[in-house]
Amino acid sequence: QLSASSCSPGEVLIGGECIGDRGLELRGSRCALCESGKFKSTAGPGLCMECAQGSFQTSQGATDCARCGEGWYQPYRGSSTGCLSCTLPMSSAPGSATCTICAASTYQALSDEPASTRNCRPCPAAFACSLNTTLADVYVLPGFWRLSARAETAYRCRGASNHSLAALGYTGNTNRLARTGATSPCSGGTVAGRYCSSDKASGALCEV
Repeated sequence: QLSASSCSPGEVLIGGECIGDRGLELRGSRCALCESGKFKSTAGPGLCMECAQGSFQTSQGATDCARCGEGWYQPYRGSSTGCLSCTLPMSSAPGSATCTICAASTYQALSDEPASTRNCRPCPAAFACSLNTTLADVYVLPGFWRLSARAETAYRCRGASNHSLAALGYTGNTNRLARTGATSPCSGGTVAGRYCSSDKASGALCEV
């Protein structure tokens, strides 16, 4: 018959057994730390659980697992070695088991096809592509416009001078750029269909 004094630190005597606290499990008659790659978040009876895919734990006696960060993944349960880095242009959201989205500074060109090394294309100058951006929602920097959310060509807005574009931080070719999208303040304007015209325009915004 065990007594409370028989239990190790972090154990409690329940029903004649030493029951582990958080991060501990009962092995035979003694409590032991959860192995690396496992955790136990609650006190009392129960076994340590493997870390889920997309997470890991390098320490023993853990009460939770660490999620993989953006751009990292872990395909296996119970990982004790950390996460793996996605290979550009692929990336991942935090806590992912695989790399399934396009990285920042790239965009998914074909929305009806999954992200891939072929389908994730570089974001051109004058446009901003955040993590998991598609052709439909790439962001056009101020001073440029495109005909529609499917257009892969961008044009400089009327009246957007090289000086004003430089003030916005743009240093590339100001005549014609490829693969763009979104709403941009400029001195151009809009015409029928809400799309900005390069030669006939009025108003304060260049819209798509």
